[in-house]
Amino acid sequence: MRRILTAFVVIIVLLAGGVIAQQKKQQDIDLQAAIRTETVDGDLNGAIKQYGAIVSTYKADRAVAATALVHMAECYQKLGNAEAERIYERVLHEYADQTEVVAEVRKRLTSPGGASVAGISTRRLWDGSDIDVSSRPSGDGHYVSMVDYSTGNVALLDLTNGKRRLLTKGGPREGAIYSLITPDGRRVAYSWYGPGDAGDDTFELREVTTDGAAPRVLYRNPEIDYVQPTDWSSDGRRLLCVVARRDRTKQIAIFDVGSAAPKVLKTTDWNGPSRVMFSPDAHYLVYDLPQGEGAGPRDIFVMAADGSQENVLVRHPANDVVLGWTPDGTRILFQSDRAQSLDAWVIQVANGKSVGSPELVKRDVGSISPMGFTRSGAYYYGVSTTLRELYVASIDVREGRVAEAPAPISPNFVGLKLSADWSPDGRALAYAPIKQGEPSPIRIRDLASGDERELKTSLNWVQKLRWSPDGESLAFRANDPRHGWGIYRIALGTGDVTAIDPKSGVISDLAWSPDGMRIFYAQPGKVFLRELGTGQVMLIFPGQRTQWATYFAVSPEGRRIAVADKNDEAHWTALKVASISGELRELLRVQAPEDIASSFAWTRDGVSLIIARTSGRNPQAAQADLWRVPVDGSKPERLGLTMTEPTDLRLHPDGKQLAYVAGAYRAEVWVLENFLPVLNVKK
Repeated sequence: MRRILTAFVVIIVLLAGGVIAQQKKQQDIDLQAAIRTETVDGDLNGAIKQYGAIVSTYKADRAVAATALVHMAECYQKLGNAEAERIYERVLHEYADQTEVVAEVRKRLTSPGGASVAGISTRRLWDGSDIDVSSRPSGDGHYVSMVDYSTGNVALLDLTNGKRRLLTKGGPREGAIYSLITPDGRRVAYSWYGPGDAGDDTFELREVTTDGAAPRVLYRNPEIDYVQPTDWSSDGRRLLCVVARRDRTKQIAIFDVGSAAPKVLKTTDWNGPSRVMFSPDAHYLVYDLPQGEGAGPRDIFVMAADGSQENVLVRHPANDVVLGWTPDGTRILFQSDRAQSLDAWVIQVANGKSVGSPELVKRDVGSISPMGFTRSGAYYYGVSTTLRELYVASIDVREGRVAEAPAPISPNFVGLKLSADWSPDGRALAYAPIKQGEPSPIRIRDLASGDERELKTSLNWVQKLRWSPDGESLAFRANDPRHGWGIYRIALGTGDVTAIDPKSGVISDLAWSPDGMRIFYAQPGKVFLRELGTGQVMLIFPGQRTQWATYFAVSPEGRRIAVADKNDEAHWTALKVASISGELRELLRVQAPEDIASSFAWTRDGVSLIIARTSGRNPQAAQADLWRVPVDGSKPERLGLTMTEPTDLRLHPDGKQLAYVAGAYRAEVWVLENFLPVLNVKK
């Protein structure tokens, strides 16, 4: 204990002694008096009062106040009082500019044989439904930029009070994806999409200040799909981005703010880096890339910011993903599954090369979205807490009521499910559980026995499962690690997967024709019909050009199609029925904030549609009521079932059971503190 006390006195002398030697200010005299009370007199409670008075009286002198707080925490620690941890955290968060004091505090908290009391800690800072949890925090940890999905605009979120403020004002056919705030919290870079001259969406890299000034365009190129800003240099003068080109390559590029074109440092295939980050001095960048073709395990690389050299930082059979560069520039934090769980590791780096071996810092961090470090060394990350579950409810369409309350269909794979469909004979239900970062299996549940069998795929994010009329296969959309989004088919007997259209891109809905010879699918504002034999594609519904895609349902006889047609300028959504020959009738129109959920189903007799109608009263978790809408124009009828953000409404062949996916989209922001080990400097 005497050695610890002596060492701590030396720390205080190093931090504050220079000022005392130069000027005998009153605050320094008071500080030395409190130190004597603590170390010579041994009156810890008396010293706590003195340190508290110093912080209150001399709060303008941040060096003295920070030093007094550290001494106060030491007193509480000697008393065995947990208040020490709170004070240490206060120093880290409120006095990040006092770099020497903060460094010593972090050393004390993390030293395995030293005076650590707090140890590793995690705290939830915020939770909500529409935050982009991949955006970095500001340097002080107070703010994060985000895309407000209810409006498509960029917003500034204050993590201290949960308040948000819109920074952009987009029109009905444009919006933002990705955003990144500067370390000083004054500017935000983001990718903005809108209608191009050829009818396709175009993307621009833009910047907006947080004081409300008009945005400005940093970069525009018709040959790109999007630009994702991934990191700012510490001075806010350079912006690191991943550029996705329409030739299915990706580029790591640096934008000098004010320059017209980026400097491309590296070109990869479509499955490029998941994260690219500057070193604190902006002399290097760190990123991860797949070890081989496709979306397999990754290794980590460091490249000089001028592109002059590239070094392998972490090479291991496991999957290693970049999380961030520590504020002092000496280490890189990454996530790895090498120990059979998703853990956080650090590796020391110097001159763009690894020094020593990786060191485990925290086990079981789970599936997280990396955000980044603040200046104090706290690490921010996002966690998706979305639970989208598959439910089945018994309904009586003719009586207009729910006969039996909905219940989850399967206890297996609790978490994220996006799609389901009944077999044509009604004896089975197919669904696709989603595990992030893993290929999606398809599970077939026997409704009589409750048994399930699984069909494995090599595809990600299997969605829009649609059972073929002959019951022998399932069509669906999915992401192929080599080719991107497409339409696929799996044979239920053999499990063989074949491509219907591997280059269709993202489609919003999918359906079979009753004869099984054609596939209907939707893309933004349009519904197409594809002949499976010839591959010929025909446009059958040129709907409104909208911000989001059109959803549809094919009638049982295959001669009519119901669509949800949006008009974003007039803020309405209409349920319409179109014949394949072109006749179009409107059945129902709702005005914003009401909406029609993104799925509906025909009754088996073809005389009504089952839809989910949202009120829009709670955008954080949109509640929808189930309705029956007669096709003959009769008055719609509420069926008495309320769901949270429902999708994929699928009516059983007997017309008495309804399967659907529901659940709120949620995300959280967390902070990890006091977790970095003491740096072992090589002599």
